[in-house]
Amino acid sequence: MLTLADSLRVEPFTLFRDVVYRDGQRSYTPRFYALPDAPRLARDERGGPAFDFLWYRVPPGGSAGAVAPPVSGGLVTLTVELAPSPEERATLAAAVVQVLPELAAPAGAAVEILSMPFAAGTVALAFAGETAGGDIAGDFAARIAGSGPARFSGTERATFSVELTAEGAALLSQAIDAGQDLFHARYDLTFEIRLDDVELRVWCDARRSYDALAAGLAAGPLELPRLYPALAVQHLAGVELTTPRPLAPEHEAALRKLGEDLLTAALGSAFFTAAGAGGTGALGAGALRPFAPEIEATLNHTFSESFPAEQRAVLEGTIRLDKAELGDRLRRIDLDGGFFRILEVKIYCTVDFANDLIETVKARLDYDATGSAGRVQTSGEYLFREGSTVATFRTALAAPEERKVSCEVEIFYRASAGNSAGNGAGNREPRRIAYPAVDGTAIVLDLDRLGVLTAAVALRDVPLARVRSAVVELEYPADALSERLILDGERAAGVWQAAVRDETAGPWRYRVSWLTADDRRVEEDWQTAPASSQLGSGSVVPLDAPRELLATARVMVVAAGDFADLAQVVVDLAADSGGQAYQTQMAFAQPGESRVWEPPVADRAAFRYRARRTLVYADGSVRALDWTDEDAPVLVVRDLLRVDVQVIARLLDIGGKARSQAGAQAGGAYAFALLALEHGDAKATLVLRDPAAGARWSFRLAAPADPASYRWQLTLVPAQGPRVEMPWQETDSAVLVLRPPSPPSPPPPPAA
Repeated sequence: MLTLADSLRVEPFTLFRDVVYRDGQRSYTPRFYALPDAPRLARDERGGPAFDFLWYRVPPGGSAGAVAPPVSGGLVTLTVELAPSPEERATLAAAVVQVLPELAAPAGAAVEILSMPFAAGTVALAFAGETAGGDIAGDFAARIAGSGPARFSGTERATFSVELTAEGAALLSQAIDAGQDLFHARYDLTFEIRLDDVELRVWCDARRSYDALAAGLAAGPLELPRLYPALAVQHLAGVELTTPRPLAPEHEAALRKLGEDLLTAALGSAFFTAAGAGGTGALGAGALRPFAPEIEATLNHTFSESFPAEQRAVLEGTIRLDKAELGDRLRRIDLDGGFFRILEVKIYCTVDFANDLIETVKARLDYDATGSAGRVQTSGEYLFREGSTVATFRTALAAPEERKVSCEVEIFYRASAGNSAGNGAGNREPRRIAYPAVDGTAIVLDLDRLGVLTAAVALRDVPLARVRSAVVELEYPADALSERLILDGERAAGVWQAAVRDETAGPWRYRVSWLTADDRRVEEDWQTAPASSQLGSGSVVPLDAPRELLATARVMVVAAGDFADLAQVVVDLAADSGGQAYQTQMAFAQPGESRVWEPPVADRAAFRYRARRTLVYADGSVRALDWTDEDAPVLVVRDLLRVDVQVIARLLDIGGKARSQAGAQAGGAYAFALLALEHGDAKATLVLRDPAAGARWSFRLAAPADPASYRWQLTLVPAQGPRVEMPWQETDSAVLVLRPPSPPSPPPPPAA
C-alpha cells in the first residue's frame, strides 16, 4: 500500500514507500514507488529516442508550374513516458540503500523501484504553445492527436501525432539545430494512497446543522460547495486529522481537502433530495429532506489505515531533443511540383506487450487507386509484439490526390489470458478490426487492453487489526471465466485481467468472504460490479467490511460551539455490555477537538450508553449536568447552557446613502437597522449596516431543559424620514432571518 509517510527525494524523482499490516502491525516493505518531476521522451526498441520528424517541402523554385498550391508541412510522432529506465531504477535503489542501510542485501530483500500506480488522469502535448486538436488549428500545428485520457501500464507512455504547417515544420527544424525545445507535455493524474497511520475524521452535528440550513434556505438558495464552510464557521461540522508523525504541508492540505469533499458530498445527499443536491448549483427551498435520526450516521465517519485517499499529481515539462541522437529520425522529402509522388505511412501500435494480455497484433495496409499513373496496388503486412511497435508502409501514388490507405488488424491474446481455470482466450480466433480508409502519413493503433477485462478491487473501510483477510471471488459469466484474489494488510488491492474480446458480452461480478482475527468467517452475497467499473473503465470497486464484523462499538466525541466562556468540558461515558461495566472520561478545551471511545460489545446495533457533561467556566465556576441516555455514534459536546443566535439580514434593504426627498418618498434604502434582543436579564441591541455581514448574539440558560426562546424587535432607520418600528416577536430559532415590513394593503376602491 502506497503511503505518504517517510517519502524520499532522489532527484529527479520522489520515492513513496510501501507499507503493509501483518497481524495488525504496521511495517515497511523494500518496495518504493517512483514519481518523476516531469515527463520525458521515451526510448524506442532500438534504444534511441521515440521521435520521428518527416518534413515535406517544396525546394526553391519547385512550385513553378504546379497545378495546385504546394502542400508543404511536416509530421511528427513522439512518445513520452514517466517510468524510470532500468538504469535509473538501479541508481534509485542504490540511493535508497545509502539513506536506509538496513535495506542493504543480504540483510533483507532487494530494494524494488516500481512505477506509480496511477488510477486516472489526462495527458496533453503542446507545440510552440499551441494545443491544436479537433477543429482547432494553430499557426504552427494543424492538428495534435493523442491528447486526452491517459492510459496506464508499467511505463505510463503516451504517443502523439502532430501535423505541422509549413511554418511549423520550418520552425521545428530550426529549433532542433539551435537546441531549443518546442514540445511541452503535461500529465494531470490521480493516484491512490492509504491513510496508513493517519486517522481522518469527518463529523457533523446533524440536528443543529439541519436547523441552520433550513433557516438559511428561508432567506434564499444555498450553494452546495458552501454548505461545509457555512457549518464549520458555526462549529457545527469539521474535519480532524490524527497522526503520530508530522505530515508535509501539501499532504496535510490534500487530506483535509479530501475530508471536506467527503463531508460536502454527504451533506448534500443527507439533507437534500437528489434533484436539490446534484451538481454545484443552487439548492432550492423545496429540496430539503425531512430530518431523520439516521442522518447522524451518514455524516460522521472515521477513516483509518486501509481507507484509500486520492492524490493529484501534475507533471509537466519541455521535451528535450538532442540532434546528435535523432539521426535518421529527421527526414526531409522535397515535393515534386508541390505534391508527393511516394506516400510513406508510419504505423504505431500503442499496446504495452510486456504488461498487456495482448500477445501480438497483425496489421495489413492496402493502397488501391487509379489516377494519372494508372492503377497502383500496394499491400503490406506487419507484426507488432514486444520490442517491435513501429513500422513503415510505402507506396507510389496513382495521383497526388489519391492518398487513402485502408487498414485491418488481427489481435492475438495470450493463452489462459489471466483465467485461473485455464480456459481463457488463448485458443480462440483472433479479434479482427477493419478501419476506414484514411488520408494521412501516420496510423496509430490505439489497442491498449482492447477486449481485456480488468476487474480491480481494493479494501477500503476495513479495520486491519480485526480483519485478517478478504477472499474475493470474481466471475465473468458470459465466458465462464473466474478468478480468486486474497486481500489483506500486505496486499490491500488486486486486479484480475482476462481476455474476453467482446466488451458488450455482459458484466462481471464478485463475492467477498471475510476472515477475522478470531477465525470467524462472514460470507457476503454475489454482487454485480457497478457500470463504472466494467470493461474499459479501469475503475476500482471498493470493499468495505460488513458492520457485524466489528467487535467493538465506536463513539466519536467532538467538541463544538463557542468556548469563549469555557475553560473545558469534561465528558463522562458509561455503558454495560455482557455483564461488564465500561466507562471513560475525556476533557475538551476548544472546539474541533475529538476523541474516540471503543468499548467491547456483543451487538453493535443494540449498543446504548450514558453521557454526563461537566462545564468548567473560565471564572472557576463548575456546572455538572445530569446523565443522559445516548445511542448516536457521534456525541457532540458543547456549552449546553449557551444559546447562539445567528442573525441573517440579507433580505433587508439597508446601508443606503442619504437621498433626495423625492427618492425617500419613492422608497429609498434604509441607512441601518436596530435589532433589540431579550432573554430574561440578557439584553442587547445590535446595529446592522451591512446586509451581507449579519450578526450573532448569545445568551445563557439557567438549566439545559429551559426553553431557549427569546424575543426581538426590529427598527428600520431610513436615510430620511421617521423610523419604522416593528412589533416585538418571540421565537426559539437559532437562526433569525430578518425580513422587511410588508407593504400596506391598498385602500378599497370608492363606492360607486
